Amino acid sequence: RAGAAAALGVLRDPRALMPLRELIMEAEELGELEDTALKSFKKIMAANWQSIPGATPQKKPAGTF
Repeated sequence: RAGAAAALGVLRDPRALMPLRELIMEAEELGELEDTALKSFKKIMAANWQSIPGATPQKKPAGTF
């Protein structure tokens, strides 16, 4: 499981992550792997938002993670 989660962190193409995102969003409870996958997904999307059609930067209120 840890190896699979680490492999997710290597992905750099946001389009490859869309099926992963759908699985995460549909999950009732997030286990360790799903939690790691979600964190990896967020990091990769944050790093690659410029390459996603129609994406705009999100401004978060202070104190929000």
